[in-house]
Amino acid sequence: MTLDLDSANGIVLQFSPSNWILAVGSIALAATAILALRHLRNSQNRLAVIALESLRLLIAALLIFTLMRPEIVIRLKSTEKPVLMIVHDDSESMETCDSDFHGSVPEKRNQSLKRLLESKFYSPLEETHQIVMRSFGKNPDLSNDGSEIGAALLESLDERLDVKNLILLSDGDWNKGESPLLAAAKLRTKGIQAHCLALGSEIKPQDLIIRNPSPPTYCIPNERVSIPFEVFNKSAETVRAKAKILSAGKVESEIELAIPPFATMQKEIAWSSGKTGKFPLKLLLDAPEWDTKRENNEASFEISVREEKIRVLAVDSLPRWEFRFLRNALLRDPAIELSTLLYLPDGVGKGGGKNYLNAFPQKNDLSRYDVFIVGDIGISENGLSVENADQLAKCVSLLASGIVFMPGVRGGQNSLKNSPLDDLIPVIGDESSPKGFSSPVELKPLLLKDGKDHFLTMLGSSPEENLKIWLDLPGFFWSAAVVRTKPGASVLAAHPEKRNAYGRMPLIVTREHGSGNTLFMASDSTWRWRKGVEDKYQYRFWGQLVRWMAHKRHLATSKGIRLFHTPEKARTGQTVFVSANLCAEDSSPVNGADLALRIKNSKGVETMKIPLLAEDGDWGVYKGRFVPQEGGDFSMELEWKGKGSVLKTEFHVSEDKLEKKDEAANLGLMKKIAETSDGGFAHTKEDFEKILQNIRAAPQEELPSDRIEIWHRWWWGLGPLLST
Repeated sequence: MTLDLDSANGIVLQFSPSNWILAVGSIALAATAILALRHLRNSQNRLAVIALESLRLLIAALLIFTLMRPEIVIRLKSTEKPVLMIVHDDSESMETCDSDFHGSVPEKRNQSLKRLLESKFYSPLEETHQIVMRSFGKNPDLSNDGSEIGAALLESLDERLDVKNLILLSDGDWNKGESPLLAAAKLRTKGIQAHCLALGSEIKPQDLIIRNPSPPTYCIPNERVSIPFEVFNKSAETVRAKAKILSAGKVESEIELAIPPFATMQKEIAWSSGKTGKFPLKLLLDAPEWDTKRENNEASFEISVREEKIRVLAVDSLPRWEFRFLRNALLRDPAIELSTLLYLPDGVGKGGGKNYLNAFPQKNDLSRYDVFIVGDIGISENGLSVENADQLAKCVSLLASGIVFMPGVRGGQNSLKNSPLDDLIPVIGDESSPKGFSSPVELKPLLLKDGKDHFLTMLGSSPEENLKIWLDLPGFFWSAAVVRTKPGASVLAAHPEKRNAYGRMPLIVTREHGSGNTLFMASDSTWRWRKGVEDKYQYRFWGQLVRWMAHKRHLATSKGIRLFHTPEKARTGQTVFVSANLCAEDSSPVNGADLALRIKNSKGVETMKIPLLAEDGDWGVYKGRFVPQEGGDFSMELEWKGKGSVLKTEFHVSEDKLEKKDEAANLGLMKKIAETSDGGFAHTKEDFEKILQNIRAAPQEELPSDRIEIWHRWWWGLGPLLST
């Protein structure tokens, strides 16, 4: 029960009686009045009785009035407007072109947002609200900052702002920070409503995207290099397309692709270098007509072609056919400098002739070799010594050399078990068949998944052509016996018939070991590939193999200094391992140097400096590691204390972006944010207008009122008492 005393200033008289007080009070007041009338009729002195009964009636009325708990309420009005916070999304996902908020023609989400903000849709609300603008998802100091929707919502909890309503303009692509739903729940407990306008379509747009091309930093003239890349098919059907390598606008290589629906396919495309120089190349995807986003169908990069000599040491026990034709193939390759060492059996001595060595190289000379080919030979008096095996192992693990194991019918490599080279062999041999398996019929290697388009086994211009070539190649009649591969190994080809508990018997196996690579070939019959085509396939296979093995050692070299890093193409957040190898003019290792590595970005600004610490032993090897936090092009400068910068190389860091364009908008999340905070959701202009109308029509919040409780004030009780 209220009674306006001064409506202009918000002053009212308010009662809070219970029902029984009203009933009893009314009866008591009526009874008092009836008694007063009866007393008045029977009284002789009417004036005195009227005065007395009126006072008695007034006291009764005041008692009943007091029991009704009267209060004077002064309602205060705020002199400040409540805050309406508008939070908009500036993240990279807003570049997606699928927003129809302003019409039927799709436009980029951020374009719709820009037009909406420029229209000042909030102008009608400025009379009753103070407008505060906030944005998220874009940081000028970071190339990719992610969408922290939760953190953006929590900004409204700032007590200094007194936010009552919040409007979120976003595509709902949350990928970083606290859950937006948890943030929305916190807003609701504070009485803040989050109204959401979702921009973009929840239907994922069809698209073909080239991702993560990883070309080598360098190659040598007339080398065939492999360029891995990924293709993502964002459509509901299998898409057939061509991937091409272009140089100066001319197609130099192409492969056919069949990408399954909503899948990422990893492929490799080959490119053949020519003369020396730096070659800008473009990887282009010949996408179907419905793919209108052509900017993500291509990737540009540069490969440096430079003169490098690859030093190879081939060691065997007999001049078998594989050894003879392999030696001829490597001698005729202008990029390869071959040395051979032949341990003839039965004390005959060592093989002699052009490029033959009389003894196993000393440590300093051995470190100069990029690739070792170990044939049908083992640890023996007329073969390798344990010291030789240890030095070979150190060259691979510390100096990034490559090693090829190619056993033969004599079973010489069986003695490498438990030697320093045992850990480098990527397979476990079958001791029950030390001299391998012979077949009366010709057998052909079976290319497995990893080998169908691997750089080492790529003899054609496409995976389909390559598979046909391998099926047509002359086969083998003998192979070493293998039980299984070691952990981390990759099987490129397998025996077409031999199986065991571990599956098909491996024939061609690769594996990383320390800084270098290892390869095992169970058959020694590549010389037979010359049948009908001469050296076409055998030369190509061994040329590719040697270049692949030696690649890492030639990333950066200068006068006895080598600098290499793994992986060659790094990603943000991935540990990069760096090794430096120092040699004097006589090839002896330089130990005790004080080295550091400076990492600089494309602007020449140093981003980090890491020390390179000497490895155990006296191989002149120094190692360090770092974790790139940003993507882009960088340079490494090797600094030698007292000599300054002695070597520089460039490398690229790919960025794993949290923000991805051309993804579907997350309308479901935006709806849940609105529901959790008791706000409104809109996806169309009409629904957004309703949200604005509701905010405008919402009553202004009243401030706490001042109350004067008359019924228990001392001066109120004094009046009836004095009257009595």
